[in-house]
Amino acid sequence: MNNLVKVGKIVGVFGIRGEMKFENYCDGFSSFANIKKIYDGSGNIYELKYLKAHKNIGILKLAGIEKIEQAELMRNYELFVLHEDLPIEEDEFFLDDIIGFEGFSEEGQPIGKLENFQEIGHKLLYIFEEASLFEGGVPKGRREYMIPSELVQDIDFENKKIIIDIIEGILDINKP
Repeated sequence: MNNLVKVGKIVGVFGIRGEMKFENYCDGFSSFANIKKIYDGSGNIYELKYLKAHKNIGILKLAGIEKIEQAELMRNYELFVLHEDLPIEEDEFFLDDIIGFEGFSEEGQPIGKLENFQEIGHKLLYIFEEASLFEGGVPKGRREYMIPSELVQDIDFENKKIIIDIIEGILDINKP
């Protein structure tokens, strides 16, 4: 599934004819205009009949899902599309493309590896995980740093680095 991009999640059913409520992880629904196939986390392939906006959510219809009972079984499924099927501009990238990049301060201080993202309201947080902490040779655990996207200064794709403007106290928040 390396060639797949997570695009959203089924969060409920809509009506009785197999339509599903879809939480979209992309910028708007126009990204799906030319998408024909969509995948679940197990690699099953579905034909995308349509995806349309409805209030704050999408309404998704997949071929073969015709009843509310079938749709209900798909609740909480995350959905994926082929990377090359999603249109992006030359200066854009998918968040999944930078998972695993190393984070550094502008001065070169290592922060950790980018493990995930979290959206809180309209704020995107980059979640970096510091390497294991050791005290006297005994592992003490791992530490996460949640860095707001506005502190990200540069993303170096060639060297797989993310440069962060470290403001006072941001790295102290999660100290053990």
